[in-house]
Amino acid sequence: MMACTGIACVHLRHLARMRAAAPSAPGPWRGGATGGGVVPSGPSAPTPPVASRVRVDDVPVGTGAVGIDNYLAGLVYVAAAPAGGVRLGWNDRNTAYLRTLDANLAPVGADLVLPGTVITALQATPDGGLLIAAITATDQHIANAFQTDLELSLVRLGPDGAQRFRTSLVGGRGTQPESIWHAWSPAHGVGLASTGTEHAVYITISKNFGGSSGTHQGDLFVVVGDDGRVKADRTETWSASHSNQLFVERTAAGEWLTVTVGDAYPIGVYVINRDRDARAVVWPPEELGVDRDDFNSTLGAGYLCGVVRVGDRFLATASTSRKGYTDFWKEQADVLAIGFDASGGAVTRRWLTETPSTTEVCPLLASQGGTVLTAWPASAPPDGSYREAPTQTTLAVLAPDGAIVDGPVVVDAPLSSHDVPATLTDGTVAWATADYRGSTIRLVRVRP
Repeated sequence: MMACTGIACVHLRHLARMRAAAPSAPGPWRGGATGGGVVPSGPSAPTPPVASRVRVDDVPVGTGAVGIDNYLAGLVYVAAAPAGGVRLGWNDRNTAYLRTLDANLAPVGADLVLPGTVITALQATPDGGLLIAAITATDQHIANAFQTDLELSLVRLGPDGAQRFRTSLVGGRGTQPESIWHAWSPAHGVGLASTGTEHAVYITISKNFGGSSGTHQGDLFVVVGDDGRVKADRTETWSASHSNQLFVERTAAGEWLTVTVGDAYPIGVYVINRDRDARAVVWPPEELGVDRDDFNSTLGAGYLCGVVRVGDRFLATASTSRKGYTDFWKEQADVLAIGFDASGGAVTRRWLTETPSTTEVCPLLASQGGTVLTAWPASAPPDGSYREAPTQTTLAVLAPDGAIVDGPVVVDAPLSSHDVPATLTDGTVAWATADYRGSTIRLVRVRP
């Protein structure tokens, strides 16, 4: 098995995928749930309860299989399609596939095939089009488990599926001193957002500083116009050191806002309003006295796995500990919901779990109407490997302030800590997973 280094190692601890099931007809929306681990808060649960709104369907891949290399599971990316449909993106080594399904999971047109490409993020655009974060991937990149110079491009598809542009953002020019390239991360290493005329990209990067300084990892924020041109005055590198979970959102006032985790400069969950140049650390709080020494050999402030806008505020979720930092290799962690305004101020914090014997890993977030859905794996991978997802998921519904209004409840649905959910046009929240080199994608949908 290929040795693991860099950002990929940080994620590998939590990466797993489920066993592929035989193709089946769409099943009913169903429940089958148990509760537990909750810190009670918020008003009474809505009707119908979240456990009754879950549906899992098998989607056969058809040609080829899902998976990139020999130790990572088959990542599947999800984005909204028109009229309640869904787009699925996956990689068969260094060939990417994109499939559009309608609300009944019938294919819409043929699969889009991108040879020499690895999809690493998808984002629907307001006009019904799509953004793809695409790595240019050769056989050598695959053989080296992406521990080499990587070129990342932004691909824009129109509503008709035709490519409007493919703009190279970073990489593809070697690793000599002063070179910058994409530092691949299995998921959460690329944040995408779109207004339809502007597209924001927030990615992990590596730079060779030369001499004794060597190579370090950080982040890059860039805005691309709908003509495919990078806006140089909206580009910034190195907002945070070793950032490897990155999110970008649009404020209610139409400003770009990014959220990541830094482990040195700065320390913690770091919010930047890119239009106001307002910057704030929203976790851990200063009174905990966390410093850089605390972050050595740990995952720092925690595992940041979701950021959504709710009205004129934002809500983020992280797996972390009450001391302000955690090491998932050794320590227990709980789910923390962090609320903040468009400048990173007016911070609120709510612990959603208190489970001394259990670590909740990577609580995902997605908007759903006036509430927010959060989900995290509820069990260990079936065979203890990183190639299969836990077969059960913990779900909870949160109010805009992070208060629990339904759950947490365990349901029979697969979820990996590296799945990235999407809110579809009809309000359904969806994510998907697959075995490494599996031939079936499992699509999970939670209706409103």
